[in-house]
Amino acid sequence: MYQAVVYQVFVASPGDVIEERKIIREVLDEWNIIHSAREQKVLLPVGWDTHSYSEMGAAPQDTINKQVLYGADLLIGVFWARLGTPTDKYLSGTVEEYYEHIDSGKPAMLYFSKADIPQNHDSDQFKALQEFKKEIEKQKKGLYKTFSSQDDFRNLVSHEIQLMIDQSKYFSSVPSRAISNQAVESNYNISEEEKQILIRSHKSNSYLNIIAHSRGRDFKIGVFSINERAERDKYNEFERAFRKLCTLGLLVNVGNPNNLSFLEFALTEDGINLAKQLIQETQ
Repeated sequence: MYQAVVYQVFVASPGDVIEERKIIREVLDEWNIIHSAREQKVLLPVGWDTHSYSEMGAAPQDTINKQVLYGADLLIGVFWARLGTPTDKYLSGTVEEYYEHIDSGKPAMLYFSKADIPQNHDSDQFKALQEFKKEIEKQKKGLYKTFSSQDDFRNLVSHEIQLMIDQSKYFSSVPSRAISNQAVESNYNISEEEKQILIRSHKSNSYLNIIAHSRGRDFKIGVFSINERAERDKYNEFERAFRKLCTLGLLVNVGNPNNLSFLEFALTEDGINLAKQLIQETQ
């Protein structure tokens, strides 16, 4: 048995790359088998096809965003000959997922197939896809990769997912087993946001909740609440602090792991001890 932080990986694509979607999930499964115990991280593939459910009252893409996308940590997008079905705001659902994700300050990986396109391909879709690639290049906000075959794609994603985990600041953290004894020391260096989470959780005797809905996500501890869209920078700071506390073994998931729209976490024994110590230091 070991503790691990679960990172949700959103698989984004139009409908013409079904095999590539499978490959992404297989690569993530293989990464978990080989690395998760040592890294104390789990990469959980999520997507509209596996993690969304029937819900009326909003546009389909808004529902997917609320139920699945907003809770994701990393987005992996893949294209071939189609851009996808337009939404109310973007040229396609996949494009909307990409922009919504990177606008929240989270990492994304994009891949484009160079394989021969079908003779009966939709020329308008292919043209829109090329325009999207040009748009990304013009923005100069990142680097996408291309591949020639499914085997090439598998090798590429397998290699680059490890580089992402090793080098991205989003995933950098100290394993909990190296910290648990140190976490209760008074000179333990934590951020102001981490202190607030610990103190508020203990004082209010409340769970920490992350709740996804049509207006983004709420970060809640008792009466304390931050909305992702209304206070994006502040929300991102608290979410990073929350994930670090999970990695340090100071917070633990006590909710339903299958309910991605309502996450619930509680202080561990180490978390309670450190919270008590912080409260004493402020008195």
